[in-house]
Order: sequence, then C-alpha cells, then structure tokens
Amino acid sequence: MKGKNLGRWRSLGSRPRQKRLKQLEEHRKTSSSDYRVSQTSAISSLDLATSPGTLGCVPRQLGSIASTMSLADSVEPRIFDIVLRFSSISKQLLFSIEQCIFFERRVEHWVAPLALDAAYLHANIASSLYYRDVILSPTTSRSDQRTRYYHHTKAVSLLRERINSMNEDIQLSNNTVSIILILAGQAFIAGNLKTAMQHLEGIHTIINLRGGFSAFKGNEKLATEILRCDLGMVMHSGTESLSFPTLLDNAWPYPSLSTFLDDSSRALNPAQQLADLTGMPHDHRLTSIWGTMFEFCSVINLATASQRRITMETFLNSMASTLYRLVDMHFTPSSVNEVIRLGLLSLCCSVFLHWQRLGVSYPYLVSLVQDSFPVLNGKDLPISKRLSLWLLMIASISVLSPSDEDWVQSLLRQTADVLGLDSWDKARSLLSPMMWIGYIHDKTGKRVFESALLRG
Repeated sequence: MKGKNLGRWRSLGSRPRQKRLKQLEEHRKTSSSDYRVSQTSAISSLDLATSPGTLGCVPRQLGSIASTMSLADSVEPRIFDIVLRFSSISKQLLFSIEQCIFFERRVEHWVAPLALDAAYLHANIASSLYYRDVILSPTTSRSDQRTRYYHHTKAVSLLRERINSMNEDIQLSNNTVSIILILAGQAFIAGNLKTAMQHLEGIHTIINLRGGFSAFKGNEKLATEILRCDLGMVMHSGTESLSFPTLLDNAWPYPSLSTFLDDSSRALNPAQQLADLTGMPHDHRLTSIWGTMFEFCSVINLATASQRRITMETFLNSMASTLYRLVDMHFTPSSVNEVIRLGLLSLCCSVFLHWQRLGVSYPYLVSLVQDSFPVLNGKDLPISKRLSLWLLMIASISVLSPSDEDWVQSLLRQTADVLGLDSWDKARSLLSPMMWIGYIHDKTGKRVFESALLRG
C-alpha cells in the first residue's frame, strides 16, 4: 500500500471499515467461545464461583513493591508483586540479545496502562501467573488455578465489552492489541493453535483498520511481539503468515547496519562470500539476507564488547526483513539454496524468536532441516566443509532436539575430521568469523561440539 493515506485511519462509516469491524466482532465471539471449550477440562474440578471478593481485594493504591502506584482495578498486593517480578525478568526471557537492546518508552507502553486500563491489567496478571504456574512450577494448586482463571476471564470479559463498544479509539488501541496478543501467546504455549490463530486474525483485522503496521510507529516493541507470535506459529506448524507479505517491501526494507561497523566487520560482498563457500552463485534474495544477518551479528558482537545497545526499531527491521523473506522463499528440497535458507532460518530463530525458552518447539522447521541436512555428508553438494560445520552447529544450537543427536553428531564428527578440528577452540576459530554471536551461541555450541567428538 503506497500513498498519502498509508497509516491513516479510514472513517468509521466507510463500508470496508464496517465490514472489518464486523469481522472483529465475529472474532470476539469465536475466540471467547473457543477459550471456554479449551478450559473446560482444566477447570472442571475447580470452584468457578471465584469472584473479586473471594480473592481478598485491597484498595487500588498499592504500597511496598508497587510504591504509590495506582492500578486500574483492585488487585491483591501479592498478585501484583508476581507481575512486577515477572516484568523484571521478562526482557531476559523473551529476548536472547536483551543486554544489547534499548527498550524505549517502557514506562509509557507497559507501566502506565496498568494504571489506566483494567483489561490490560488483568491480562498481564493472567500472563504472569501463567508463566509462574505452568512454565516454572511442576505442580499448581487449585487456589492458584482459580486465581489465574479469574484474571483471565476478567480480561476476556472486559475485552468483549470493549469490542462491543462504539468507542473506536478504544476498540483499535494499542492496549487492545496487547491484550489480544497476550491471549494469543498463552494459547500458543498451551498448544491451542486454533485459538491462537483466531486471536492473531483479530489483531490482523485491527491492523488493517488502522492502515497497516505504520500505525505502530513509536511502539516498535508491540509490532515486534505481533510478528514474533506470527513467525513462531509459522516455524511451529508451517501455517501461512498473517502479517501482510504484500506490504513487506514497503514496511520492512533491509536495515542499514553497515554504518555501525568498520570496514573489517562489514559484509562487503555477500554474493562473493557465498560463492566462495559453495563454488557457485546464489539467489540474490539469499545473498541479501546473508549480508544483512552477517552485519547484524557483527553489530551485536560489537555491542556486547562495547556495552552499547541497538534500538528496538533496528531489531524489528532486521527480524522482519530477513525472516519473512526467508519464509516466502521456495527452493528444491536438499538443494544448496534450500540448505542455506534453512541455516539462515535456524540462525534467525536463535537471535530473534523466544518460543523455545517458553517450552515451544519448531517441529515444522525441524522436519525441513531433518530432510535436507543429511546431504551435507554427500559429495554431490558443492558446499565447503567450513559452511557445513556452521550449518550443522547453528541448527543444533537453535532448533534441533536431543532426539536428533545421532544423525547430526555423526555429521559433525565427519566434518570435524575433514577440517582437522579436535577441540572447541579450533572449531570456534572457524565459526566466529561467520554469523556467530558469542554470548548466544558459545556455551551451547561448545557442549554440542564436544559431545559430538566424545561420541566418536
């Protein structure tokens, strides 16, 4: 979409807008219905008469940890303390390169809505409790389940009222998108892909009504989380992306990263780099992504060494411009281009996505790697052993599971033997000049490589 109207909101009275608002209402009905169905087995033995009174509410003004902060609804102090504790670790949990990102306007985008928006408050409480009770804790008491269910249903109820209202600003607000996104993420982690997709479709409708992702200018973290949810489901199940592939070139051009680097750190000629590693020219789209990711990894390594940070906008543009183009590419299975594409996808998952740290794997991507990477052992594929080493290591670190150890470690041993690598230090000396981020990849890489040598 081009032109002066990009990013503007159409008038509420226009027919396309009315149609999309109707779609949003249909999404609300369907998703809330599906949520009730998905929760039936989990809560059938619980006392569903839980109410604010039974949770022991306190005045909205909180002391202790929350200082003098006023919240949008009455919440137990101990419950809100959980939200604050989760917030203190969430950046490290959700961003593998957290220490290299500057999170702009965090108070405005996260803290302030807790004081102003009850639906947003309850959704964040439910999300924090879900992380504590489901992801961290092996067992959960009925009382904890009831508390989590109360805040979840409260958020859904308030969201339903919001969508049914005639207040367009509230219907299509960033807070509304954030609430739906929280519900989508919880459904995805729980394995309820149908509900997660329905929530994403609701967000898709809102974004269309707002004129596209340009409406999120100034809140790049929210745009990032929308795309990471979408991309996570693509990697998990191979579902079709909902995030406007037709607008990709306009919305997310490749970022200009070379300005952060000196001449020695830049990918001066990615096409030549790939040709040297494979002995053949490659699809120009692949070489562009290769160059972008090479420079992005160099920027992050530089940021780590110098204790500097990139902006969320740089993170967003780097992620969206590379991952969506990689997802949209199609090559012959087990071909050189396909193997490189899968290696780049694996790298991007380790750098940009977070779902594995929340217990969600990427079986669709794993199946593609399992089908294509065994050819790295053959003589018919024109790939250097150095590139084979990088591909096997980055896939092992990023997406493969212990069940893949037999075949991938066999290939790693063969590759290491050809290259004369008998220690991790020697292997790392070949990997680090390529696309490799030390503080993300070194620890697991050392374990994977040394395990492969020991099994020889």
